Amino acid sequence: MGILITRQPEYESDAEQAAVEALVAQLPDDWHIAHGVGWTTRDRSGRQVSGEADVIALSTDGICVAEVKGGRIERRGTQWLSISRTGQSHPIKDPARQALRSKKRLEKKVRELGIARNAVFCHAVIFPDCSADLAQLGMDLDGGVLVDGEDMPALGKGVVDLVHAKDARPIRPADVETLCRLLEPDWSLGGDIGIAIDREREEAAELTEQQHRTLKGLLAQTRAVVEGGPGTGKSLLAMRFAAEQARDGRRVLYVCYNRPLAEHQQALAARAALPNLCISTFHELCETWATTAGIHPGPKPERGDREALSAWFTGLVDGVCENVAVGDSFDTIVIDEGQDFGQDWVDLLSVALTDPDRAGGLYLFLDPSQRIYDNGPLPDLPDAIHWPLGRQLRTSATLARSIAEFLGDPEPDVGIEGGYPLEIVEIDSLDDTPKALGALLHKLVRERGVAPHDIVVQTGVAAARSRLWGRRLANLTLAGRNPDSYHSPTDLAHDEVRVETIHRFKGLETPATILCELDPHTKTDLRTLMRIGLYRAQTYAAVVVTPEVVSALHRHRGLVA
Repeated sequence: MGILITRQPEYESDAEQAAVEALVAQLPDDWHIAHGVGWTTRDRSGRQVSGEADVIALSTDGICVAEVKGGRIERRGTQWLSISRTGQSHPIKDPARQALRSKKRLEKKVRELGIARNAVFCHAVIFPDCSADLAQLGMDLDGGVLVDGEDMPALGKGVVDLVHAKDARPIRPADVETLCRLLEPDWSLGGDIGIAIDREREEAAELTEQQHRTLKGLLAQTRAVVEGGPGTGKSLLAMRFAAEQARDGRRVLYVCYNRPLAEHQQALAARAALPNLCISTFHELCETWATTAGIHPGPKPERGDREALSAWFTGLVDGVCENVAVGDSFDTIVIDEGQDFGQDWVDLLSVALTDPDRAGGLYLFLDPSQRIYDNGPLPDLPDAIHWPLGRQLRTSATLARSIAEFLGDPEPDVGIEGGYPLEIVEIDSLDDTPKALGALLHKLVRERGVAPHDIVVQTGVAAARSRLWGRRLANLTLAGRNPDSYHSPTDLAHDEVRVETIHRFKGLETPATILCELDPHTKTDLRTLMRIGLYRAQTYAAVVVTPEVVSALHRHRGLVA
């Protein structure tokens, strides 16, 4: 019994249905039957031509293209007529020529696809309602081409005999499977997220430029505090303002908390060739100033010893602040990620101003909702203007609103439409993280058209504790900094996806992100950590959560209800 691969055939006549059902019933079980098939190809001049067939039957033995005509059929030379039950006639196309043309065009199409190169192609004309005298029908219907009503019980055998009448090598089973998929396609268009990423990236750049023009006038002060939530463009605006000050001939310091953010801004400054612009993290700056001032807090611990290294940096910063050991002077100082700075840090930096009364001055960009390092009260600048940034200009509307709903936050004011809802993947335990992450990466890259370099996997635990560093998932490698190194990877291979801790990726952005390895018992507030990580995304974000993380979020919603 043959296999009908057309799931919902739309028969135009009873004759077509009778022909298909006869082929299914009579052909061997390695034959496949398709009804109502169309395709396109090009002729020698490059013009597009179309082909169609009422029925196609194929197996490893060969391919048969059939044209089916119902009712009484008359032929008057080159004119063909169909006679209805009431005796009315109307002209029809030459079925023999139709079948022959369709066979040739299908053969050309299959050759173009590079499959079934030596296959046997034949054609047939089926008249289920007629009884024919082959001697009077014409040479184009001879040789087994025509099947009439009397031959219908042996239709399957007739098709097999047609393909066996020619010598050819069998079609590979894999090519038969490919042809069946093409004759009865089953697909959904992918690449939608990848396309949305490109579109929304352009829109985000336009909106932040508009915002920058607005701030340009407001920042013509010697003191300013710019405050905004995640994605409101603080780091971008801080860097652009610093660059413009440098282009005006001022010596400018851009200082932030996170090393990856500093590395990102350094790369931008290098491309812009701005020798007057110094970019550093606060801890690196203090280390340089301490060396200049002869302050030695003791041997620097190894990179892997996080607690010892943190204590060493604390002692270093305290020593520099206590001794006001400022080793440089600047016309303009821009502080980014200011919520993680202590007030004494900001006071120290103000001493590094060449002349606080000159145009330029001290500018503090911060977001209290992203504060994850406790360095005392939130810093401020005396006599500064305060400028709020209220509109979310990184994360697209659908994603931003779903993140806010997930975290129990107020609905954000968004400036970019589009995006996709936050995808929440629940797992039983952290041991299931690699499997869930692999499935998400496969979907994004293979099905939804996202480039691997447009994805950042963020983990809630330190690199040394993560199950992900260097893992191979969905034919992609998770590439992150070596736990013994300060620096993040800069150039990713085509099959690499960046992995970072949420703490280190703060201040940066990516078209798509996946949060995982979240610890509900972390020292940092869980919602703050998730808010920071999720709002790094522009278009798509997913979060992989355990029941403990879900329970922690539910407890928060209960408290705020």
